Amino acid sequence: MRIPGLLAALLLLALPASPALGETKSYEVHGQVTEITPGAVDPTSSLASLGVHVSSTATLDYTVDLSTPVGLAGTPAVYFGPVTSLTLTIGSWSATGVDLSSDMDNITVANSTIDLLVVSTRTTDTNLLLKQSDIGLETVALSLSDGDGHSIDDQSLDQDPAAFPSGSIAVSGPNGTIHIMVTPGGGSPSGDASAKCRGAQLSAAAKMCQASFKCLAKHAKAPDKDPENAVVEACRGKADTAFLGAFSKALMAAERKGLSCGTQDSAITALEDLDGAISDQNDEAAAITPPNSTVISGWLTAAGTACSAGLRAEASNAAKPSEPKRAAARAKARAKLDASDQMLVDKAVSKGVTFDPAPDVTGFGDDLDHRIDATAAELNGD
Repeated sequence: MRIPGLLAALLLLALPASPALGETKSYEVHGQVTEITPGAVDPTSSLASLGVHVSSTATLDYTVDLSTPVGLAGTPAVYFGPVTSLTLTIGSWSATGVDLSSDMDNITVANSTIDLLVVSTRTTDTNLLLKQSDIGLETVALSLSDGDGHSIDDQSLDQDPAAFPSGSIAVSGPNGTIHIMVTPGGGSPSGDASAKCRGAQLSAAAKMCQASFKCLAKHAKAPDKDPENAVVEACRGKADTAFLGAFSKALMAAERKGLSCGTQDSAITALEDLDGAISDQNDEAAAITPPNSTVISGWLTAAGTACSAGLRAEASNAAKPSEPKRAAARAKARAKLDASDQMLVDKAVSKGVTFDPAPDVTGFGDDLDHRIDATAAELNGD
């Protein structure tokens, strides 16, 4: 048990890890049409012929560039141009995002006494039934809220719509508006009462993994600047605090709604286990002989990226099971880890470094995969 880090976790404020440049994440929201209001014309009959009517099921899929900088800081925070794709589907009709990654689309996030998530984009729809013409202005707006303020932990772009207890979607154009009530919890079709909590806790583990490895990588780059490990321990303590808060928040949210989580372990136990796994992986990198700060730091940075990607894949699979997608995401993360680690070793060798023994790129990756598997199994309750 890493005592200094755990003590720091109980004392320091949580800070979110910064996403990698260009990193994207996709989300899905389900709902049901509640009303269709006419505009310049009445599109009701035309929409009905495509399966759009009151009580129809609606699905909104959108992807966000998590590296998009905040446009307006404060509470709420507003991001301009973060949406890279968006599609709202009802029956055989759909509205698709246009002018994306520009100021015409935006996301608003508020972490306060009332939590808010608003996603707004310009769109065009099937047969221009709502947009009316190519120059018509049509928008899709997803609005989610939590009057208890328990749905989100920060104001980053990485927010799970399923964490919110209520919300709506409105797609509006000159010819009218389709109103949709969002299914609580995102409407996950799995019917698994623990899915939402498991997904949230695995996402928290993913964020902690990346943040902790980032701390260790920075320390490995220049260990002489922190001989007593005070800085790296404080840094890891912040990551620990964020995990404890997110883990507990997911548990309390599940309990309020009569749902469950996957693991029966406490937040502290889950933290100790993940903390220990990260420390063990760090020890493997630190064992490279002779010590090479560039290689060790690079391996730890890559481990953080791979660990985060792997656990995010597990989180997505918990919320919406798809073994092919989970396996593909895990394989992609592992391939990137191996390629990055091998490149660092090769570059060092080309500069005259002789390692003895040769750094075990495959073994390092295998052990990280096993640790991701163990964390996923614990949080899923397997």
